[in-house]
Amino acid sequence: MVCAAERFLAKDNQWKARQRETLASHELNRRILALVTGFRLALAAALVLVATLQPSPPLLGARYPLLFIGLICIYAVVSVVVALMLRDSGRPTVSIAWVQLIFDIVCIVLIVHSSGGSSSGIESLLVVFVISIGMTLPPLSCYLAAVLASLAIMLEQSISFMQGASTATDFITVGSSAAIMLAMSLAIRPLVRRVSETAELARQATSRA
Repeated sequence: MVCAAERFLAKDNQWKARQRETLASHELNRRILALVTGFRLALAAALVLVATLQPSPPLLGARYPLLFIGLICIYAVVSVVVALMLRDSGRPTVSIAWVQLIFDIVCIVLIVHSSGGSSSGIESLLVVFVISIGMTLPPLSCYLAAVLASLAIMLEQSISFMQGASTATDFITVGSSAAIMLAMSLAIRPLVRRVSETAELARQATSRA
């Protein structure tokens, strides 16, 4: 009876430890997504200002001005919607992260295309979004997100090159961005684990105090 009780207590302690770890990871992921959401809202506001105040010839959207204006309007509206989604604490962070990732990849790649290709430099923003949001995803999902973003910008560069809007040397810039995303998605996981463990230790110390 004593051994059975000890085994039960050990399993119960392990279950509670896993629950605490899951809760700490959930809270950390939500904070990361909140920071990314704030950056996205600031970016949307900056794009709206650029579209309103940029000189002639325009700095962005020179290739397809109407597409660019439509995209930044959609980007601004959906950014607010995503921010409201994050206020729902019961919604899984993984689903919110994937919604944000797909939205960012599609919109930024189309904005790059409307601005004449990779020469605009906007595709580098994908590195920020993919790596930061990827921190909240499981390892395989983080790698998949980096691969999808890399394929998207390479596809855009190929289309722009075939249409004569970009040069062969732009493949180097796009390839560098893709390589950075893939490399950082591999390197970021130990950091995420360490931060999660530190947050859990801090929470335990606070609860004891």
